[in-house]
Amino acid sequence: GTPMGVGIWYEMQVNNPVDYLFVNSNPEGSLQANVASSTISTLSNLEMEKMLEDRHSLSRTVRGAVSPLSEKWGYRLGSVYIRKVAFTDRDMVDNITDKVVKRLVQVTRDSRSV
Repeated sequence: GTPMGVGIWYEMQVNNPVDYLFVNSNPEGSLQANVASSTISTLSNLEMEKMLEDRHSLSRTVRGAVSPLSEKWGYRLGSVYIRKVAFTDRDMVDNITDKVVKRLVQVTRDSRSV
């Protein structure tokens, strides 16, 4: 896969304090792991264009995947926002930029010779 950075913000509300305290020994850590895992799973199956443009529906998908388990642990996953999706590998970004520039030069050169 392509190295990507993803910013995720989410909120949680305790709806069953007994389950929250006693069913899961680390509810916040579990929620964080489940949101991260679901986000990666959701994003990794998408075309790049959709990943970069349609974060609202992606956020709903993540919430839908995580909510049933979190409710068993005594809390409800509220809003989930996938705030940013970006490349993290500088060499890869430079490589893509070089290829785009070379292609633009080629297209420009080819269009002048017609």
